[in-house]
Amino acid sequence: DLDDAHEIVGSGSILWLQNKPVVHLHGAVGNKDGVKVGCFREILEVYLLIEAVIFEFSISGVSREWYERGQFSKIKFNDNC
Repeated sequence: DLDDAHEIVGSGSILWLQNKPVVHLHGAVGNKDGVKVGCFREILEVYLLIEAVIFEFSISGVSREWYERGQFSKIKFNDNC
């Protein structure tokens, strides 16, 4: 748990998986007491404020699909990419 102010930097994607948008975020959060790095897919809650800059790439045909062997959703580039 992070219970006070931290700086955050990260990158990720918002892609479609089974007709809904899914956020996949890798990042680092830290302050004077230490740093935590990893994948924050479903565990991140924000108290008060977070600033975000989202860059949109105009590539159609990119989505996610479930990869059974690896047990995760992977990026899928359709034929028109």
